[in-house]
Amino acid sequence: MSWKSSLPPDLVLKPMIESTTKEVHKMLEAFKRREPCKLYFNRPVSATAGADFMRGYLTVIKQPMDLGTVTRKLEEDSKRPADEKHYQFLEDFACDCRQIWKNALVFNEPR
Repeated sequence: MSWKSSLPPDLVLKPMIESTTKEVHKMLEAFKRREPCKLYFNRPVSATAGADFMRGYLTVIKQPMDLGTVTRKLEEDSKRPADEKHYQFLEDFACDCRQIWKNALVFNEPR
């Protein structure tokens, strides 16, 4: 189920127009240079973790997401028609970003 299906029908979503995309990309690049993001969140976990850790991670985390993937999606969107973009609305971008932090909180919570 998409996050959009739970919204009130009269809610107006902010489309990802070119100026919004540029601002989001600029913010994302600045964020990726900061600690601890550049250490832990810029690449998929599989690119930075060993096999044993990865098996445990994927057992707990069902929707992996990282800042590098978000950046790649933004860059791909610049070459796609509006109806084929990953981020058609600002809320789509925000949803992926929230998924990064949610994954970190869920995986690192005491078990």
